[in-house]
Amino acid sequence: MPRTSHVELTGCPPFRALCFDNLGLIKVVEAQPDKGAPQVVACWGHPDSQQAAVCTSLSGDTYLSLALARKNGRVEIIDPASGAHQMELGVPTKTDIPNDRSRGQEDASDVVCGLHLFKESSSGGKSVLTCTEKGVAAIQRVPDQIKGEATDSELLISNWSISESGCVLCLRVDTIEQHAAFGGRGLDVNLWDVEKCSRLWTAKSPRRDNLGLIAPPYVTSLTFLSNEDHRKLVVGTGHHQVRLYDVGGQRRPVLAFNFGESPIRALAADADGYSVYVGTGAGDLACFDMRTGQNLGAFKGKVAGSIRSVVRHPTLPIIASCGLDRYLRIHHSKTRQLLASVFLKQQLVSMVFDMSALPQEPAKTDATVPQEKSAFDDGRDDLDNSILHKVKSSKERKHTTFTESTSLGVSKKPRKSKSSEPQEY
Repeated sequence: MPRTSHVELTGCPPFRALCFDNLGLIKVVEAQPDKGAPQVVACWGHPDSQQAAVCTSLSGDTYLSLALARKNGRVEIIDPASGAHQMELGVPTKTDIPNDRSRGQEDASDVVCGLHLFKESSSGGKSVLTCTEKGVAAIQRVPDQIKGEATDSELLISNWSISESGCVLCLRVDTIEQHAAFGGRGLDVNLWDVEKCSRLWTAKSPRRDNLGLIAPPYVTSLTFLSNEDHRKLVVGTGHHQVRLYDVGGQRRPVLAFNFGESPIRALAADADGYSVYVGTGAGDLACFDMRTGQNLGAFKGKVAGSIRSVVRHPTLPIIASCGLDRYLRIHHSKTRQLLASVFLKQQLVSMVFDMSALPQEPAKTDATVPQEKSAFDDGRDDLDNSILHKVKSSKERKHTTFTESTSLGVSKKPRKSKSSEPQEY
């Protein structure tokens, strides 16, 4: 028989996740130690296709806030702990830059493709960065509810155009919230300074292949490789290729490799600074070492649809993924084993881990806490057990004696025959 190894898993650790679908619903999934598998504990909103979630962003403040961009072109600020609606913002779809294709009136057909919610400790205060498919980027201030409502024009801090051609598909901001990366169809990845609204770096097209052809730019997802360095960018393309760019080194990718036969839909960087989790449109999920491009292994479990979101938990060793097959899957980041899966009925667009209201382990009751022996016990429990042991029947006593002797490793010596050895007197 082939030699096999079995990994013992302790189960799914406690977590809280918010999942967003194509009908605008927000479903809260929690895993608690006393309830076993993760369960849906709340569902916020009403089903409406015009309110479908497009992208989400969770701030890193002490009191977390959630920004949700919907299909109708509005951005909502929500309390992730209770689901309370705090405020709503409009997304600008025009600029005031001369000779720009977005200059003029608002375009209702322009859809939001990227979103980031800044911290209150950032240079611009608590604000929201949005980007549309036609390349209109804007930073809006998030006002305080006590000061009253304000118009969208009064909340606008800065507004600029990313590109005059192409379709923007993805946006990512680094940890220090000073640099933003954009990419899309017909638009290669480029890095911008958020405060100055100026372009810092633009990628160069890869070299020609063996047929002498150049693949057009088609960036579907991107992420920063390390939380401490904004110069390392990992890009996933629609040509099922993963690329690593070094902004300080060169404009062409320093590492590129293919994965599967479908577009790369989701990327997530690990906390170690060199591992990246890649999800494709065919439902494949794997981990790669970006130092060598080696595939560290695929995650277990059959996925029947495109993966749209991959999120690494900030503290626990788990990976969450969701997509068009309507399942939220939790994997172990080291063993890559499937810990849990939850069916959520609608096609999922994205998900986030909520760290504001973590499930707590239940307090130990008197029945589970071992009681300490007092000084007046004097071993009375042991005496009662010995008395009960003596009143057993003869058959049970024989069976108990045989079991105890076997468990202790005591075996009876064979009886010696009288004829074999002389007896000593």
